[in-house]
Amino acid sequence: MKSIKCLALAASLLTLFAACKKENADSGLGLHPKENAVTAQAGMNAFGKYENGFLMVHEGQYGVNNGDLWYYSYDSNKVAKDIYKKENPTKNLGPTTSTLQFASIFNNKVYMVVKVGGPLVATDAHTLVETGRIANLPQSEGYAFVGVDASRGLLSAVDGVYRISLSGPTLGTKVAGINGPAGDMLLAGNYVFVMTKDDGVVALNASDYSIAKKFGIGDAGFARTNDGTVWVTGKDSLVAINPTSLAVSRVKLPFATTNPWAYLSWRSGSLTSNGTAVFIAERKSTAGIGGNIEYGGTKLYRYVPGNAASLSAPFLTVPSGQYFYGSAVRYNAARNELLVITLTDEFGASNDNRWLMYDPGTAALKETVRYSGYYFPALPVFY
Repeated sequence: MKSIKCLALAASLLTLFAACKKENADSGLGLHPKENAVTAQAGMNAFGKYENGFLMVHEGQYGVNNGDLWYYSYDSNKVAKDIYKKENPTKNLGPTTSTLQFASIFNNKVYMVVKVGGPLVATDAHTLVETGRIANLPQSEGYAFVGVDASRGLLSAVDGVYRISLSGPTLGTKVAGINGPAGDMLLAGNYVFVMTKDDGVVALNASDYSIAKKFGIGDAGFARTNDGTVWVTGKDSLVAINPTSLAVSRVKLPFATTNPWAYLSWRSGSLTSNGTAVFIAERKSTAGIGGNIEYGGTKLYRYVPGNAASLSAPFLTVPSGQYFYGSAVRYNAARNELLVITLTDEFGASNDNRWLMYDPGTAALKETVRYSGYYFPALPVFY
């Protein structure tokens, strides 16, 4: 999405790299207190450099700089930006016209997928030092990654789903039966659930990647509650999938949900779960560049399974003048918080980025991380 927005804004006077700031933070890193000599002498396991906090995927600015990962430290409440570049100064994430849109942690590795001509990159999860890459992705447009077991993973792309050997990593053959765009994926039990543009959710048998079921419903996913239920959104409904029987039920929603395929190119879905409830970002459709742009909403709803009344009103509304961006919301289990991503302009012209941390029970705003610059935060990634 950044390419269209940033080209439209190119005539504006930009402050490209303002200092990262927070109401009580700066660009310092901050390590876990266990990371000290006493711990080392005692032989205790210390946190790695980037483990006692979370990562944030930033898209970057079209034609100016690559996307990168930022790190928020729980101990210092500070943010370190561009940590991939810091740990890998001789490497890059593709041309500056590429977009880093997705990352996930699996089996002590961080896997990053870069759209528009970029690579899939694997790094050590503890140090962020690169351990391998697939330089050329299918049709030059990869979207997301999911790990399946110690040796296998899958890459979703603009033309389907591909096998990945984690040794390397290396790109394998295409999975049969999915020939259009595929985005978010989730391993649950014996299945890998894939969100596709043409067929909605598709369940693959994890053992051999054969198709177990095409559901024909679903636009955005995935979230999972403590009972194992897999949740996705589809137009005006929240859809529950039993990960064993593949049975489906629906809950009618009183608002429109976001569609990650609506704006020219894919992004990760805007829903999450804390285990007991599902949180869904409301869509605010805006007529703009390229047609209908589905981002910029302000209201987050909470559905408690079995309680239709829980959807009668928004769970929270972001502060005035702020709008959802990227994946919009994710649950951070380490701190029992909802992390909401916003910009203070629907098209990013203000270059005012914010991460809002809410209590998932009371909707109280606990903390705000604020910084300026054309970075476009896309997706938080939690250890």
